[in-house]
Amino acid sequence: MSGQKIVVAAMKLSVDSLVIRDSRMFGYGWIFHETIEIKSVRLLVELKNGQTVSLPVSYSKQRNDVAEAFPECRWAPFSGFLFMWRGMARKCRKCSWKGFSQMVRHLSNSYP
Repeated sequence: MSGQKIVVAAMKLSVDSLVIRDSRMFGYGWIFHETIEIKSVRLLVELKNGQTVSLPVSYSKQRNDVAEAFPECRWAPFSGFLFMWRGMARKCRKCSWKGFSQMVRHLSNSYP
């Protein structure tokens, strides 16, 4: 590469609420990428036994608070998400987020 610098903008993420009770998991928050519009989101749950479960996430919920906090990002106003899962939630070891843009590029971010 002829001295070109590639800068990768970060994905912004906040999990405002996460409740794990018995075998159920419920959560909501917001997520967006600074330069790429996310069209859909999946939550990848890594279980203690090494198995990974891919969960659908309801995305594009209106978040006026996020729009106010990040006025420079045109995707912030509809960056809200919500997810519910009834499975082996108590055996969850780690969660990762995958966002998918219109170009089917995936963006990832882990959440402890």
